[in-house]
Amino acid sequence: VSFEDSGDLYHYFTAFHWTISQLTAGGLERVAPLNTVERQFNIFCLIFGLLFVSSLVSALSATMTQLKMQKQDQVQKLRELRQFLIQKSVTPKMAMRVQRQVVERMAKKKLLTDKDVPALALLSSNLRSELRYEILQPCLLKHPLLRLCDHVDLGTMHTLCGEAVDVLLLPTGD
Repeated sequence: VSFEDSGDLYHYFTAFHWTISQLTAGGLERVAPLNTVERQFNIFCLIFGLLFVSSLVSALSATMTQLKMQKQDQVQKLRELRQFLIQKSVTPKMAMRVQRQVVERMAKKKLLTDKDVPALALLSSNLRSELRYEILQPCLLKHPLLRLCDHVDLGTMHTLCGEAVDVLLLPTGD
């Protein structure tokens, strides 16, 4: 069956296929479907490829934008620090030490505390204190008095972890 003798549906899908292939493969069509079903499958594959590549480009763009914003935030913080040091007439030697330590600490990954995770506020107080107990237990049980309290009354330990213990993370040397 020649192209002229094929039906309107085949003509429509041929035109649509040509249009989609211009968008995706730049007109470099190496697949030559012989019937409407093959052409429909080819169109589906081209559209799927277009959507996949678009999603990939979108995700990469979002990641690059986020990294750029983080870098700009760091640059702004360092700019404010330098301005502060200049305004306070800090000696160049001290200013270099301060800036070096700030840059080092900004480069380190910050460990999250429970205050940094807003979703934990949605937990019931019992579950939150149990979670804090599980997190803090290895550190607390190093002390003999707290180890004894853990063996005698687990509820007190949960209350202690939930209400009385606070976590303060300090860099080495502080």
